Amino acid sequence: MQRTSNALHPAHYTVQVPENYPIPVVFKQNVDSETAQNGDTIAISTASDIYINNKLVFSKNASGYAIIKSVRPARNLGKYGFIIIKKGYLTDTTGTLRQVKFETKIKGERCQWAGIIGHAMIWNPIGWIVALKEGTPAELKAGDTATCINEISFNL
Repeated sequence: MQRTSNALHPAHYTVQVPENYPIPVVFKQNVDSETAQNGDTIAISTASDIYINNKLVFSKNASGYAIIKSVRPARNLGKYGFIIIKKGYLTDTTGTLRQVKFETKIKGERCQWAGIIGHAMIWNPIGWIVALKEGTPAELKAGDTATCINEISFNL
């Protein structure tokens, strides 16, 4: 005789998705600090299936978006550009958008010598020419990855 379990099938029970649960994501589009604006959205998707207590909460490639909180293009004196992402939304297995948090700052590179010589422009007229040299812009490429966290606990 074969025994059967009275346990519920994983798809039929409820789990609580805790606050601050890590979720790996992939950025789906290219963005740079020269053209992006505060408040712009960036398409993202989950990098893998996310299970909690054997229940699928976010499926791989679930769609969503991240929101740019702050952006600055590269500037004079060798200052780099940057993009800061603080929040976004991901679609869970029920189709509901869930708010997530990021701690992501993408930075370009600082032109060190332009900054140093540029600060010396008071004593050196050549510094005025060098001071116009910009750092590099921040670039986020499609396929780059990050980890966000679930911001609000919910049941699924």
